[in-house]
Amino acid sequence: MHFKIKVPIIAVLIVLMLGLLCGTAFAVGPGELYVEANYNGEGSDGTSESPFKTIREAVEAAEDGDIVKVRAGEYDVTCFDGDKFIDYLRIEKPITIQAADMQNRPVLKATYGGDMAFHRQATVHIYKTDHVTLDGLIIYAITDYPSSFIKALEITGANHATINNCVIYGGGDTAIYLSGAGVGKYTIKNNILHGAIVPANGAGNGPGGEEAIISGNTINASISFTGKTNSGWDPNSFENYPIIQGNVINGTAQGMLINSRDEDPGKLITDEMMDRILKNNRFPEGVVQAVQDSYEYYGAELHRKRLILNTEFAKIGETGEIKLTFAQSGVTLVIDSPADDAYVSVTRYNADDRSAPAGVVPAGIYLRLERSDNLAGATVRIEVAYDPDELPAGMCEDDLRLYRYSEERGQWEIVARQGVDKEGQFLWAELDTFSLFGIFAGSPGEESATGDSERGDTGMPSDRPDLPQTSAGLPCCFISGLLALAGSFLLVRKKGLPGR
Repeated sequence: MHFKIKVPIIAVLIVLMLGLLCGTAFAVGPGELYVEANYNGEGSDGTSESPFKTIREAVEAAEDGDIVKVRAGEYDVTCFDGDKFIDYLRIEKPITIQAADMQNRPVLKATYGGDMAFHRQATVHIYKTDHVTLDGLIIYAITDYPSSFIKALEITGANHATINNCVIYGGGDTAIYLSGAGVGKYTIKNNILHGAIVPANGAGNGPGGEEAIISGNTINASISFTGKTNSGWDPNSFENYPIIQGNVINGTAQGMLINSRDEDPGKLITDEMMDRILKNNRFPEGVVQAVQDSYEYYGAELHRKRLILNTEFAKIGETGEIKLTFAQSGVTLVIDSPADDAYVSVTRYNADDRSAPAGVVPAGIYLRLERSDNLAGATVRIEVAYDPDELPAGMCEDDLRLYRYSEERGQWEIVARQGVDKEGQFLWAELDTFSLFGIFAGSPGEESATGDSERGDTGMPSDRPDLPQTSAGLPCCFISGLLALAGSFLLVRKKGLPGR
């Protein structure tokens, strides 16, 4: 009686033990899916032998924790359903997307799909999901996007995002944009960024945000923190700023390296942190200094603290007509009746990515003039020195003209009252506002080169394919169980049960 019950129990226990052992031995590590743009074989199931053709297919097929390995090739991630634009490449599950071969990296691009809706401004968008890693990708911003609000990569409401070993082109604007007070710890390491890193709206305030790090990158732009503003898009100040160390920060054409802005001056990046950034990162040759000011933004005062390269700064502590000479920039300003305790800053640089006016060519002289609000309305005369030998070949001094860039119209506009003093080798003008200025000269038959275009991204909806088997655990348990059960059954049939 007892033996009749005991043997089947032993067989069941053997099955369970083998199943557990198999599961432990084989169900380790994440699954791997493969993508190859130029795959021409039969069928695509995401295996190494039959890879998916699009990254979107792999992302949709992936389970949490899986690794999507993308082989060399160019991938347009713009997603259409027929003629209807769907989205760019949005990632909403905890997965890793990495180059299958770091020596031959995949290139991700996107084209404007015709929709400027919020969260449709980035080629790749990590959206409200944690533990996403991008490793070894080349990402371009959306091309032909009709505004400057584009980002090659956006991270929204996502914790523990990791961006490693990528090359990211921001289309002249933003390479990586992080937004939302729910964003906690993030890691941006060992990338080459042709565009700014922009943490906004309290990014880093979420769990672990004090451990967020920007390290080991080459940043051919700035790191710009946008805290609370009156724009409606950024209601949160920064509680946590990331650790910034070991980067090469080359800055923007205007010489800006680090920028922190907020409605509350007490929420700006601290002097101590600015000092640590200066000591622990590399910058181009030149004078680097912190400048604090404020300006009007969406009808409210916005405070700003910046780390600036080659910017000359003057504090005005008197009234009456005053003459300011900025030797490094070759600029002289004569200000009539300035307010007490005002300031002026001048940054001179030789290239700008904005399109020049039609029919003229750049002289290689650009100026960023900024002043405190209490100088608004003051009469200003500017003198900008030039060297005839450093002007472009064939450019005539008499043809030099000063233009102001209008942010409202998005174009250069000639300054009304100006002239050239060839003997003194300077161009003079009367200004009624401070802004971005450029010197251009007419050159018949030549058109100026346009600036960089803007770019974008997408993905392709499809029925979810069967996920390729990435673990031997389940088949092993099933087969082992059958074998054990069959063996036990045959043993019993052959010998019979004792006591029968």
